[in-house]
Amino acid sequence: MLERKIYRKLDEWKRTSDKKALCIIGARQIGKTTIIREFAKKNYEHYVEVNFILDKEAGKIFDGNLDADTIITNLTAYLQKPLEPGKTLILFDEVQECPAVRSAIKFLVEDGRFDYIESGSLLGVRYKEVRSYPVGFEQILPMYPLDFEEYLWANGVQDKTLQYLKTCYDRKEKVSDSVHETLCKLFYSYLVVGGMPETVQIYIDTHDIAKVVQNQRSILELYRLDIAKYAEGSDKAKIKAIFDSIPAQLNSKNRRF
Repeated sequence: MLERKIYRKLDEWKRTSDKKALCIIGARQIGKTTIIREFAKKNYEHYVEVNFILDKEAGKIFDGNLDADTIITNLTAYLQKPLEPGKTLILFDEVQECPAVRSAIKFLVEDGRFDYIESGSLLGVRYKEVRSYPVGFEQILPMYPLDFEEYLWANGVQDKTLQYLKTCYDRKEKVSDSVHETLCKLFYSYLVVGGMPETVQIYIDTHDIAKVVQNQRSILELYRLDIAKYAEGSDKAKIKAIFDSIPAQLNSKNRRF
């Protein structure tokens, strides 16, 4: 499991008594859905998933009244399986495609029969308006690609080694040459590989930089397609141009972007 930090936050949320719906937001391909599935497998007897991109009909669950009884009736009819109160986690995935979910989550949380996680990309882009945000009933949890510490964990660096580094830092002591050289090599590889979970896993499994770069390019192309999907009119070309200029901007001596 690569994203240890986000998993810890999911554990904390699970132990909360006055549980809100958890809304995990972040870029595509950072492993949001994967880690939620793994978490559900270990912590719930029952788990159901509704993806609003894979199934365009799923949005009909939230047609009409948004009271809990109506939504749960529609949900069980859509899933064609019973849901057991107190033992079921429901994931609403890609919720940016169905804004009514976030309007309805207040009533589902108040109802209290099930636990809810929402997951989505581009939630900050207001191309589809949410009628009413569930203030007080939704906990926002941003998720990011792996940071360097998580990258070290993924590459087998032990917690005691990281604790040793922190101790040296606090005491302003020199790190041993062997640890310094090992971690420098990992840092250099992190600069090339980055923190996207699938890319990191490819590197760990193969150490083939060509495969790493191929995967990175496919993710970048997916982002470019997202721009074309969500931007409007002439904004598509402008935003694509800005996106494509990022490497050159970062390489420029002029630090202003």
